[in-house]
Amino acid sequence: MSNSEDQSQCARLIDIYSGILEIVNSEHGKTWSRGIEESIKLLKIANDSEGEFKRERLKDVFSIYNTMNAGSGSFSDFHIWRDNYEERVKANKPLEELRDKLWAEISSLGNSVRTG
Repeated sequence: MSNSEDQSQCARLIDIYSGILEIVNSEHGKTWSRGIEESIKLLKIANDSEGEFKRERLKDVFSIYNTMNAGSGSFSDFHIWRDNYEERVKANKPLEELRDKLWAEISSLGNSVRTG
């Protein structure tokens, strides 16, 4: 992947993670804020870096994602609760859309950092 493609991917991931962080913070999901904030920080560093240092920061982002989503009670289980089912579905839709985008980008990132 070229440096400009890497920067575009970093920018997309920063935008996605920032959107997720906003939702998580608004729904009192502080348990997940730290990992998301650290991922954003590492993506900003990677975006301004090159070579092996950049690759290592991207590996760190990939690792944080995997750790946050591993097992029962992980971030993959986080959802927005509303007593009313329709309101709950509506409230969770933006989160699910961001998670889908994140998964697509993280999958691509994982492939690129493994093949380097």
